[in-house]
Amino acid sequence: VTSSARYCAKLVQYHLRVKKAFEKEVERHRAQMEELVPAVLMDVVVSRNIHQALRESGLSPPKIVLAVFQYTVLQVVGIVFMFIAFAAFTDVTDPASVSVNCALILGVIVGFDQTVVARPDPVKEKME
Repeated sequence: VTSSARYCAKLVQYHLRVKKAFEKEVERHRAQMEELVPAVLMDVVVSRNIHQALRESGLSPPKIVLAVFQYTVLQVVGIVFMFIAFAAFTDVTDPASVSVNCALILGVIVGFDQTVVARPDPVKEKME
């Protein structure tokens, strides 16, 4: 659950950063376009373009929710599969096998976290 919350926070933060960068870029070019296009029409076009760009890059709120849901389901399925395998192939009363099972579960959870949530953001590295 914590990993899914961190993944959601990462995607939302990325969404806000991309939206802000896009708005800055549009504002830079807005002065040139204001002479040709009325301000009200310019606001509508800019708003639609921002939403369209976020949707195309997979950063719209519904796509973020879907990505977090898929990530959570993948985690749950992986861990449930491991528990079923442990129950079928190991002795749950043996302390050594229980310790190994717990270490494997923790390893898988940390692996999920490191591959999806904790990896560095390439766009952030390019911006800095």
